[in-house]
Amino acid sequence: MIEYDRIIQKVSKMSKRAEMNLKMADILRFLFPELQIRDAVREQGFIARRRRDNRESTETDRRVSYQGNTAVQQRMDSALNTAAYTPEDMHRMEQRLYASSDGGMNAERAEQKFEGFEQEFRSRWIGMPEDVRMFCQAFKRPFVMGYDLRKTKNNILITGTESRGKVTAAAVAGSLLKQRGMISCPDISKLDMSVYQGKSDNIMFLGDLRQALAEPTEIVVLENIEQMNAGDIDTIVKIISEGFCRLTAGNTGQNIVLSARGKYFIFTSCAEETRVTEVLGQNFIRKMGDIIRLEPLGEEKIREVVKGLAEEFLKKTRRQLQICLEPEDTFTEQLRQEYSLVSGVKGLQTNIEENIYKPLAEYRLQNPARGEERAAIGYENGYFIKNSRTIWLNDFQKRYDEAGIEQVKQELSEIIGLDSVKEYVLNLENNRKVQQLRESRGLKTAELSMHMIFTGNPGNGKTTIARIVAKYLKAIGVLFGAAAGSHPF
Repeated sequence: MIEYDRIIQKVSKMSKRAEMNLKMADILRFLFPELQIRDAVREQGFIARRRRDNRESTETDRRVSYQGNTAVQQRMDSALNTAAYTPEDMHRMEQRLYASSDGGMNAERAEQKFEGFEQEFRSRWIGMPEDVRMFCQAFKRPFVMGYDLRKTKNNILITGTESRGKVTAAAVAGSLLKQRGMISCPDISKLDMSVYQGKSDNIMFLGDLRQALAEPTEIVVLENIEQMNAGDIDTIVKIISEGFCRLTAGNTGQNIVLSARGKYFIFTSCAEETRVTEVLGQNFIRKMGDIIRLEPLGEEKIREVVKGLAEEFLKKTRRQLQICLEPEDTFTEQLRQEYSLVSGVKGLQTNIEENIYKPLAEYRLQNPARGEERAAIGYENGYFIKNSRTIWLNDFQKRYDEAGIEQVKQELSEIIGLDSVKEYVLNLENNRKVQQLRESRGLKTAELSMHMIFTGNPGNGKTTIARIVAKYLKAIGVLFGAAAGSHPF
């Protein structure tokens, strides 16, 4: 590299004397790529990857300027990821880039763009009217108030029970904003904070966050934020406060800047707002532009959800299995009862798939179709279909665990003595069945205790019994994963 430097210096002097338009040094850099690598490492500490801008000519910049100023964001993001800037430098650069666009829209134009937004949102997302209104206000707020490209468009905290439709609401809003030309990409970027629980997961989170911010999506959703680590909280708070966060080499191995780039930041949690405040702090809460507390669905909305899922199931069954089902009142009423027992919409969808559709598919496999079959579907201590005869769907549920249960019972029978322990182990299955029956009837259930202590003298079968219990719990569907192992302490 030293010889290259000398050559460049000599050639530069020669080119000046000759007043050449094209410097020979540039030609040498073209001929020797090693020089380009050296310069990149000297200036940036790493090799910058050049971004391709696939957008149309600059004439379209004016047309998309109100679409979140996406063209400006891309130029700004490219600069932020290829050089190190002080906050003052960034401010000047962003103001210069922003000034080159048409700027944001005013309140009157925003109202025109959002006309009919609430009605369309309500038709795509099931929720209470007040929830729908608050969602629409949250996404309209930055366009009415104006926003700074250095920061987020809006920070929105959404709390509510599991499977309440928090992420779905963000996706619906993105689709509607795209239709109105308010943003350029309808998709959302999601990060589940429950994934980054380990001490070594900080680098993984920063990498995923950087990718989410670099994507063309303009809505970033962070789920389960009450499980966020302290270090990650500091990073997020800095981004939503200042619009960017500079990461040193100690964090990621390279110097980078995470920029908000005018995106929506949406934070969701199944915990109460007080719990979120306790974990993330008042400083985080104060940065929220909108806090939406999703109320439990009313009876009318729940029945609307159940009706929609039931119709989807009936259409799928007729299309795929060639079984045209006429639902009895007991069928829809049972689905309504199960909605309150499982995890919202997702849980009910899973229940329909596992306990109704798959048994019907097994029935069809054993009874090949000869044209479309018509039957009624109902519930009486179990789902059934009825045409010329009554067919119980429970009889067609696959029992993958039966062989495992019988094997465990055989192992128990071969152990001499320990009658009380054997009785306890065999009662685990009965307890499991009772809890499942109570759940299907809408009654409260109790979780099976997963903590056991086996005591006794050496050689009396403690480890053997512990392994059998583990295999038994796995066979009846309580435990998942690999078989239990022995870990002496």
